[in-house]
Amino acid sequence: MNIHFFGGIHGVGKTFLCKRLSSQLSIKHFSAGELINQGIQKNKEVKSINSNQNVLIAELQHLKDKYNSIILDGHYTLLSKGIIQNVPKDIYYEMNITKMFLVVCEIHHIQDRILARDNKQYDIDLLYKMQEAEIKRYKELCKYMGFEEHIIDTTNNNINLDEIKLI
Repeated sequence: MNIHFFGGIHGVGKTFLCKRLSSQLSIKHFSAGELINQGIQKNKEVKSINSNQNVLIAELQHLKDKYNSIILDGHYTLLSKGIIQNVPKDIYYEMNITKMFLVVCEIHHIQDRILARDNKQYDIDLLYKMQEAEIKRYKELCKYMGFEEHIIDTTNNNINLDEIKLI
C-alpha cells in the first residue's frame, strides 16, 4: 500500500488539504490521530507516544488489504506535557511511507485557525517553536528515509493541487 504522509503542527491545514486531495484523486484519507483513537478503543492500555505509534502501525496493517494507496495526515513532533518531542524515526520506516510532505503556515494564521476551530488560544511563541521543531524533524526524516523534501505552505489557501505529486 502506498502511504502518502502529510505532517505539520495543529492548525496548518493538513486535514483541509488532505480532504481536498482525497476528493480530487479518489484516494482515501485518514488521520493518524483518528486511527490511533480507533485502535485505543480496542485496547485501552495505551499510555505513551511509542505505544500510540505502535497502535497506528497496527491500524495501518488492517488497511493494507483494503486500499492500494492512502493519504495519511499526522505529525513529525508532538507536544506532550508542554515538551516538544520527536516521533521516533523508526515509526515512519515501519509504516512503510511512500512519500512525505510537510505542511506549514504563517504562525498568526495557525493561531487564528486553532482559535476558530477549537476555541483554544495558543501562545504565538510556542506555536513558532512547534513549527520550527516540526520543520527540523521533517528534514531529518527525509534524509533518514532517502526522500526528497516537499513543503507546502497553506498560508493563503491558494494551493494548486495539481502541483502536489503523490507518486
